[in-house]
Amino acid sequence: MRAWQKYSLYALILGVIEVLNIVLIANHDRHVGGAISLVIELGFLALTIVGGRAVKVDGGRPVPTGALMGGLYGVVESIPGLFTKFAVSSFTGTNVTKAQAVHYAQFANSASGHLSALVGNGIVYAIVGLIFAAVGGASIRKPRNQ
Repeated sequence: MRAWQKYSLYALILGVIEVLNIVLIANHDRHVGGAISLVIELGFLALTIVGGRAVKVDGGRPVPTGALMGGLYGVVESIPGLFTKFAVSSFTGTNVTKAQAVHYAQFANSASGHLSALVGNGIVYAIVGLIFAAVGGASIRKPRNQ
């Protein structure tokens, strides 16, 4: 198994662990679930740095690998959001009218709202992954015999 495959699989597993954290722990105790989420996020960032280093040593390119890792992690991590229902009271505030809050809640609960959140989260984590994998790849030299 090549380094980019191995570290992409690790990112996928980390995303599944984050989903389990959200479903099993964070829905019942937000403080503990938030702390565990923070540790998992930091673990993902460390994984992309180490993955970028390993891919460069293996002769690959760390930036596309980091983007793949981040995209996989981001999409898998946002799966519990597909099953979340938002109330109008979630959007009420000092600068939001009642009509705007109803409109925002309808969009957030629609299929297009869930899909855009899923794709957006995947893109954001892909960008974060490629940045951190580039840092990892820049911190090591490729072996001379390759």
